[in-house]
Amino acid sequence: MKKILRYMAVLGFVFFLLIQVHSVSSIPIYNHTPIPNTPALQIQKYANVTGFILVNSAIRVSVNITNFGLQKAFNLSITEPAFSTWTAQNVIGFTSPKLLEFDSNSSYVYSYDLIFKKSGNFTLEPTTISYQDANGNKYSAKSDPVYLEVRLGQPPSTLQVQWQNIFLMSSLILLIPIIILIVKKQFFQ
Repeated sequence: MKKILRYMAVLGFVFFLLIQVHSVSSIPIYNHTPIPNTPALQIQKYANVTGFILVNSAIRVSVNITNFGLQKAFNLSITEPAFSTWTAQNVIGFTSPKLLEFDSNSSYVYSYDLIFKKSGNFTLEPTTISYQDANGNKYSAKSDPVYLEVRLGQPPSTLQVQWQNIFLMSSLILLIPIIILIVKKQFFQ
């Protein structure tokens, strides 16, 4: 009986630890072959959203700019067209970054928050950057658009939340015999 209870206690502890594990998302890294002997910018635009967004909820939009070329980029002009083409009423923390030089093999990330005041499907249009090399040759790059769905109501629980609830309930079920054993030892000796 004690071995079974110990086994159940260990399983309960393992389930508890599994609840604590969180997934980490990262920006994908792309390998470019061959590496150009010019400045070469890549722009990735993304939002911290899985599923849909609720009306009046804030989301964070981040833009990651990477120079994977072998030369510096100069006189960067960043255009963020999202604010003129759709209806997020509050834009928090956005100022267009001013980059005069951008080293080879470097990255820069800027972010801003949006609050949507009505439901619907929205597209954050691509961020574009025009830039030059040391000789004055002109280049441009643009990100992919970001598609967002804004709804009224409550979001459905994610798969991760559902699994966390399953592990939590399993842990609690496994703790019941331990609690019974403790109570039995304390009051019925």
